[in-house]
Amino acid sequence: MEQQESGRGAENSVSSTSQHTETKYEIPKGLKQKTLYQEGRQPEQLAPPKKHKQEGNFAETISKLFLPLTALIAGIVSVLSLKWLFKNKKIEPNININPNINFTLGGASRTEPVEVPRYREPKPQPPQKKPEKKSIIKKVIIRRPTFNKEEIKEKLGELEEKYPALKQIVTQDIRMMDLKCQLAETAGYDTDALIIGETGTGKELFARAFHEATGRKGSFVPVNCGAIPKDLFESELFGHVKGAFTGAVNDKAGAFLQADGGTLFLDELGEMPLDLQSKMLRAIEYREIRPVGSEEIHEVDVRIVFATNRNLQQEVEEKTFRKDLYFRINSPCFHIPPLRERHDDIPILAYMFMMIFSERFNKTIDKMTSECISRLKNHRWEGNVRELMKVMEMMIMTADGPILKEKDLPESFQTEVQIAVGSDILADGSKISDDEIRYWMDKLEGNKSQVAKELKVSRKTIQRRCKEIGL
Repeated sequence: MEQQESGRGAENSVSSTSQHTETKYEIPKGLKQKTLYQEGRQPEQLAPPKKHKQEGNFAETISKLFLPLTALIAGIVSVLSLKWLFKNKKIEPNININPNINFTLGGASRTEPVEVPRYREPKPQPPQKKPEKKSIIKKVIIRRPTFNKEEIKEKLGELEEKYPALKQIVTQDIRMMDLKCQLAETAGYDTDALIIGETGTGKELFARAFHEATGRKGSFVPVNCGAIPKDLFESELFGHVKGAFTGAVNDKAGAFLQADGGTLFLDELGEMPLDLQSKMLRAIEYREIRPVGSEEIHEVDVRIVFATNRNLQQEVEEKTFRKDLYFRINSPCFHIPPLRERHDDIPILAYMFMMIFSERFNKTIDKMTSECISRLKNHRWEGNVRELMKVMEMMIMTADGPILKEKDLPESFQTEVQIAVGSDILADGSKISDDEIRYWMDKLEGNKSQVAKELKVSRKTIQRRCKEIGL
């Protein structure tokens, strides 16, 4: 009985202990161990069971969320892809409908219409046109440098005092004044020069001024390359020794040796035959020559001034002028404008020739009428200054009074016809050149009315021509 009661007491104590455990009251450590030992158990066996995660619930959650998330990501990617394609014009906005595509969202299956983009071939882009040369030339024309007249006149006055040969080039044109200054400055360097200009513009005068500005003590030797016979070309330029050919009874020094220590002026270089141009290469580059019939090579100290009335670059393209010779003579270049583009120079040159020929023919002619000067300024002067000089010579010879009048002009002037207003043909039947229009537009700062007045044409004509040449 006592054992049963003690057992019951133990059960009651255990039950009370479990109740206390549920109510979170702790049992004294000694009493708890004693009770466990009476039941034959270890204290660890009474520890509450650990709560494990429910694996079934987690797997079920993952399976439910996997498909919707996948569909959501796929939808976002599709929308972004279509947006990029539309933006970059890879597909057309017109689309076809395909109703036979199934989607499974959240475990449910349904059929919905889906928009399928149609691929469109990209349109071929038209090839980009290269800029025309006309537009490039237009930019160059707009950006032409302006001349400071006062500075150039002051500078030229100092140079003319130093080099009197510059005074022989009579001009009132600011471009010619600037050209004279450049010529004198370039002469101070040990280099050759290339002068380009039409026949009669005064290329030899510039060459002589260049020679004087160099300060060389040697001679100035002019040579007309177009007038030398083909068989005598080497002999004239390089010389020959006695007995070199039939008729060579004495030694002769060529133009290069004659100009040793000075300046050699090779005029009309573009007229030289193609087969003779190769003979000039070594003499120009190395200043070495070999006379005809001699084995001795002579070195010469000479400055060379080349002159031509041709476009040598065009001649090279047409293969009528050697490219290697062109590169050797491509020195500092001076372009002399024609007289028809220097209207201010015509009266002063005419007066200068009038005084020269009046003194030569013992006449006292020192004036010209305004009508006579106007006719001279409107003439085209294809022969430039040389033609003007001959016209003034004839007028002085035939004049019967102290004043030159319009009737004293040569017969070619009397037959010139006046052209109707609105045409770009001048009184002598020649058309206004593009360069002449550019010159007057630059000189008169774009004043078309003044340009038309100077050229004796209408303002509409100047407007039309400026539009044609891109001004």
